[in-house]
Amino acid sequence: MVNENNHEYKKLKNLIFTIIGIVLICVTITYIYLYNSEKELNDKISNGHNTSLTNLSLNESAVCGDQCLIDYATFTLNSDYCENVSDSRNDECWGIFANDSTEACLELIDYDKKRMCIEEIAVDEEDIEICDYLDGQDEEICRDKVVPPCLNIDNKEERELCLALSKNSTAYCSEVNCVVSFAKEKKDAGVCEQLDNEAEKASCNGVISNLDECMYLNGTITKDYCYQLLAQYSGNYYFCDDISNGEYKFNCFTSAAIAKENMAYCSQLQLNYYSQCYREYSLTLHNIDACLAIDPVYRVSSRDGCIFDYANEFDDPGSCQYLSTIYMRTNCYANVIWSAENLSISKCYNVPNQAWQEKCFSKFAELTNSIEICNYITQNEAENKICIEGVTVSAS
Repeated sequence: MVNENNHEYKKLKNLIFTIIGIVLICVTITYIYLYNSEKELNDKISNGHNTSLTNLSLNESAVCGDQCLIDYATFTLNSDYCENVSDSRNDECWGIFANDSTEACLELIDYDKKRMCIEEIAVDEEDIEICDYLDGQDEEICRDKVVPPCLNIDNKEERELCLALSKNSTAYCSEVNCVVSFAKEKKDAGVCEQLDNEAEKASCNGVISNLDECMYLNGTITKDYCYQLLAQYSGNYYFCDDISNGEYKFNCFTSAAIAKENMAYCSQLQLNYYSQCYREYSLTLHNIDACLAIDPVYRVSSRDGCIFDYANEFDDPGSCQYLSTIYMRTNCYANVIWSAENLSISKCYNVPNQAWQEKCFSKFAELTNSIEICNYITQNEAENKICIEGVTVSAS
């Protein structure tokens, strides 16, 4: 029994060694064949002429036909071999390299294959200019795949509306504004029914029908809110005159002033609201004139507050000169200049106080690591030295 087992074991062992030997022989023969074939091809290519594959003669190409060239392109990962492949098998050869090379993609004859290849590379490399190789609508589709439509819009409200319109769904809207704008663009009053609030729904319907739908609502507050929205959505700000509540009236006329870039709308508000309207106008439109329009006698604190907020919001120390007291001006200059991140030569020149103007140049020089800016400090040698030292320390 033991002898039989040993005999079977030896037979199995011999069989395994035989198989391994056959595999090794096959591998060796294949390697020798490929090595000799490549050497033979290279000898043909370099025989008395240029070694470039693109210079193969017709006879040499015939000796190494399409399959031969495709095999060598695959084996050597050299796309130059594909240049001599016939049109009938062109895409088969260039397709080996097309997924990783724009140049190889462009060599494809089949346009659909070329289009898919270009799109894939453009998306992988996040390079929208690669889409320029495609034609017409295909180029636009490619660009949308690289940079999906709407996602490059920074403003949240505009981005949501863009997505809603492109996908034909208000599911992308997080604000009432977006839903109403969607309904207006689609001219579809049915969209307004998605809104639960009666004032919002009526104002939405009014935008679509171009009629006063707010007048049918019950309750002064509801009507006022509806008129505010109707004025803002439609751009017809005469609806602001129909509002009785101070807060809604403020919102309506402030929106009108900013939308029309006309601060005169603020003057139609009650005294306790009009200063705030000027402030919102000033900060939204980057316009100091709105702050200066506030009555300097009866609303001096509101005027000063508007100027101070403007100076800090826009890193504009020159605006501090319009404050009503020396103490407030000094505090404003110090606060704006020391905390500023966005100064400029012109902003510093607009500071009428020489000492603070020089400190402004010193801060600007430090922010930009530019000693040259210190040359603008000509009247105070000590400040000029401080400026240079500040830049040196900042740069180190």
